This record gives sequence, C-alpha cells and structure tokens, in this order.
Amino acid sequence: VGIKNVIMSDYLNKHSLILFIIISFILHCITSYFSFGFYSQDEHFQVLSPVEQLLGLNNNLKNEIWEFSDEYKIRPWFQSYFYYYIINLLKAFNIESPFIWTFVLKLFSSLFGLIAVIYFYLTFKNIFFNDNIFNKLIIFLFFFFPYFHARTSSENLGTSFFIFGLIIFYNLINKIYIQKYIIKSILCGIFLGLAIITRYQILIFIFPLYLWVLIFNISLLNLIKLFVIGLSILLVLILGIIIDSVGYGSLNITYYNYFYANFVGGMLNFFGSDPWWYYFYEVTVKFAPPIGLVFLIALFSLFIKNYKNIIIFISIFYLLTFSLISHKEIRFLFPLFFFTPFIICNFLDKFNHL
Repeated sequence: VGIKNVIMSDYLNKHSLILFIIISFILHCITSYFSFGFYSQDEHFQVLSPVEQLLGLNNNLKNEIWEFSDEYKIRPWFQSYFYYYIINLLKAFNIESPFIWTFVLKLFSSLFGLIAVIYFYLTFKNIFFNDNIFNKLIIFLFFFFPYFHARTSSENLGTSFFIFGLIIFYNLINKIYIQKYIIKSILCGIFLGLAIITRYQILIFIFPLYLWVLIFNISLLNLIKLFVIGLSILLVLILGIIIDSVGYGSLNITYYNYFYANFVGGMLNFFGSDPWWYYFYEVTVKFAPPIGLVFLIALFSLFIKNYKNIIIFISIFYLLTFSLISHKEIRFLFPLFFFTPFIICNFLDKFNHL
C-alpha cells in the first residue's frame, strides 16, 4: 500500500505540472488579449514609438520624445527593431490591422516570459524549492506573471532574456554542462547581453553573478567560463551600438549617453528623488498586500540563513543597489519580482520543516 501511495503521489505530481502549465498558458493568452494601456508610459514612448517610426507611421520621434532627441539619444533600439520585424512578418501574410499587431507583440512577449518561468521551475525544482502541488499552485498561478509578461516593456523582455542566461550560467558554474562548456558559455553571454541591450538596469543583476562566482565558486575553469561569457556579452553590446547607430542615423554610444544624461547631467534627479527605504514601504503597501511584505520577510530571512544561494544573493544585491539610487519607481523592481513566488515557496518549505 505504501509503495502504491508513493507511485500515485508521484503520478499526480508529474501530471499536475502539465495541468498548471496549461492553466497558466490560458491565463497568459487571455491577459494578452484583454490587457490595454500601459503601466508606465515608457512602454509606448521607449519601445512602440520607435516602432511607429520604423513603420513610417510617425517621423517626428526625436521632437516628441526627449530621450531620442539629438541632444540626448539615450534609448536603445533593439527591442523596437525586434518588434518591427515581427510586424513585418505579419504584413507578409497581409495582416495590416494594428490591433492584431499589438496583440501578437503582447502574446509573443507573454509566452516568452511563460517559457522562462517553466524553464526556471524545471531547473530549480528540488534545488531551490520543493516540487509539490502547493508550490506549483503558487508559482504558475502567481498573479503578477500574466500581467507582467503581457507588457511590451523593456523590463519584461529584458527579464526573460536574463532568466535564460541565468539558468545557463547556473548550470555552467555547477558543472552540469561539462562538455562543450565553451559553446554554452557563449550562449549564456548572448542571453545576458540581449538582456542588457533591452534593459540597461539588468546589468545590476549580472554584476553579482560574477561576484557570486568570485566569492563562492572560484576555480580556474570557472574563470575561463566567466571570461568567455564576458566576451560574448561584449560582442552583443557592440551589436547594440550598431543597432542604435542605425536607429539614430549616425554612430551613437547609447550606453555612455544614458549614463552621462542620468548620473552626470542630473536627469535622474529631475524626475524626483526618494529616501533609501522607499522600496521597502512601496513593496509592502503596493505589491498585492500582504504578498509584498511576505516577499521581503522571506528574502531577508533566507539571506541570513543561506546567503550563498545564487538567487538570494543576486536578489539582495539588486534590491539594495536600487535602494541607493535616488530616483525610484516600483517598476524598476519588476525584474526582481520575477523571483517572488520562488522565494516565497523556498521560505515556506523551510518554515514547514521547523
């Protein structure tokens, strides 16, 4: 009887994963179709407005949006070109409705994000959290994922690229990828580089990855992997300069322009400054109470108990770094919120064993 119960439990657990993935897929599709507007105006001004110019629908981009003006030129073009070619593919099939274009862009971004969630779950189950039905319920039905993934924001697409890179990075450093590690390192660097040229702030996630290896997992082989990953990231950043230069019509070092305008030119403070504790209050009261509070408690509790965990380490680094930057918006933490259900599950797993 005991063996039969174990077999039945394992059977239900495996098939429940398929069920939760299907439900999450349906929720992502529905949200992509019915969502409208934007969380932040940057979803339109920084991403879709350049697409309009590429499509010939608006040729006044640099006069309407200061980030693209001749004086600043601080916004990347990669995501806009990415969406532009998706629309061109639709036009090749005589699909000319902008409503369908928008839906497809949201659906693509949404399903790409869902794949990242599934890949993360399959990689870290029974490593970072227990593989059980309760945790699947929390993770795959987490309210934030369908909403976040349906956004055409740089935070969304950049986070998805980062998650793929993070998983490959983790497997590389932990020697799961023993053969062809050079190829895997290049692939890791490509995903991390794409994350950066999509959303520059993702760099604050990538830096602690290197720091984590140098502190906790340093070896000659891992240093070689870090070098190859870094070289691949650099090549993608060069690609980003090429894409931006084409978008602006002349050579443009967007990374430098962005840093100079915000941290030297003072544009960051122009939009307001907040105290260091701003995010701790905002997450608590605005991130679906009491989920935000539980998330913060779980994150810092797990850091005290297991600061060597790669997810906890980079999450704490990300949160504290953004807390030191004067201008704050809750959407800047959206990439961090990807880890929320996984961190809560980890915390509850350990809490249940007390």
